[in-house]
Amino acid sequence: MNTPPFFAVQKQTVGDITTLVAANYTLDQIDFNPTTHLELYVDRLQIPGKEFILKGKNITIYAHVINCDAGAILNVTADDDNTMVMPYSNPKANSGESSGQGGTDGQDGGITSETTAKTGNNAGNITINAGAINGRLILKANGGKGQQAQTGQDGGDGRDGGNGTDAIIRRVVHDRRNPDTYDVTPATGGQSGGNAGKGGNSGRSGNGGNGGAINVNVFVALGDDQITHNNVGGSAGDTATAGKAGRNGKGGIGGRIAIQTTTQDHFHREIWELSDDRTDSGADGNTAVDGNTTAATAGNAGAYAGARSDDETNLLVQNTSMLALLLLSMRYAEAEYLQGNLAPALDYYQWIARLTAKATDTASLAREFHGIYRQCRALMDQLRQGLDYYANPMNYVPIVSLDYYQLMIDGMLQTGNAIESVYNQYYAFISGQTHDFTNMTQATNSAAEVLTTYKNIQANLKTQITDMPPVINT
Repeated sequence: MNTPPFFAVQKQTVGDITTLVAANYTLDQIDFNPTTHLELYVDRLQIPGKEFILKGKNITIYAHVINCDAGAILNVTADDDNTMVMPYSNPKANSGESSGQGGTDGQDGGITSETTAKTGNNAGNITINAGAINGRLILKANGGKGQQAQTGQDGGDGRDGGNGTDAIIRRVVHDRRNPDTYDVTPATGGQSGGNAGKGGNSGRSGNGGNGGAINVNVFVALGDDQITHNNVGGSAGDTATAGKAGRNGKGGIGGRIAIQTTTQDHFHREIWELSDDRTDSGADGNTAVDGNTTAATAGNAGAYAGARSDDETNLLVQNTSMLALLLLSMRYAEAEYLQGNLAPALDYYQWIARLTAKATDTASLAREFHGIYRQCRALMDQLRQGLDYYANPMNYVPIVSLDYYQLMIDGMLQTGNAIESVYNQYYAFISGQTHDFTNMTQATNSAAEVLTTYKNIQANLKTQITDMPPVINT
């Protein structure tokens, strides 16, 4: 059966859904618009042995029969997110500015909405409602990988404490009758070092995207290995690095202390002088800890349901696209019926009738499906009774009145006479052309004979001329 292409395929995109309706169709990658979901309403769908990809979108198929070539794959796996959140422009927090000042703690990663790691993309879903699936089909709906989080900021360094001052000794000179005295300012201790800033925690990477749901509902039971599905959750984003703790400041050195000693001369005077001993040094600043990392989790696996439906009416979805498919299939069945291909026509009608058996006439759209069901039942009864499409016997010839036959014969005779007249005119013209052609052929033949005679005479004269010199010489 030859059906023009414009009748065979209807395709449109409305919003985020591309819908294709056809009676017999071979899937093509050009049908997969990466920005829209795809819904196929096809009576007999052929899936070639290649991978058809529609990342993160849904594929929905309603078909009577799906034939799969070896290597046929439908893939709605989501893209992985292989990016990472931009790190802090200053990877290290501020260190202490003055002696003994502590470093600033590093900031945690991902503390703003702009720096929060994104969850991986969810996979699309695959739904197949079919009467039968022939061959093997691989279905993929894996979630995408999450984004890597922002790294934690390193803590600032503590500044070393300042050193203490040495004791200051000032001698006060008196007269001879009064011994000298000393004014001593004690040494100061070293300043404590600044505390280290702790490292910032890393941001939490994005969780993996969820795997898509895969649902396969068929009337004819599937073999054990006919459907291979892979719909795991996406992997978590790579764990980001936590910030490192800053360095703690060291305590300052204490100043040298003043000590009182006695001279060893005969005066045995008490004097003050600086010692090599020092007062206490400052304590080192407190150390800090590195930031913590937080691991993300993988996405959830998608659900899979593959089942045989005992009731084909469960495979029917009552929408305008399905209605268009059934009406298109009815036209194909009609063409087969009219051409005498009864088995294909009956196959169409039986399938459509089983699908629409429970459609009621209560709602406007359901009423359309119910009408198709009743029409299928009537045509199936005709086929079983051996009737043609118009409910007549297959060898039926209509009987009409004698006057009608005479009227038709008169018209046919008039048409025949006109044809005969045109033929006679054509034959007369051809005959005249043949006569003229014969005369032309005869004239051509006569000319050829004269030319031959001329050539023979020329040859004889040439021979005579050649023979003349010996005669003249004698």
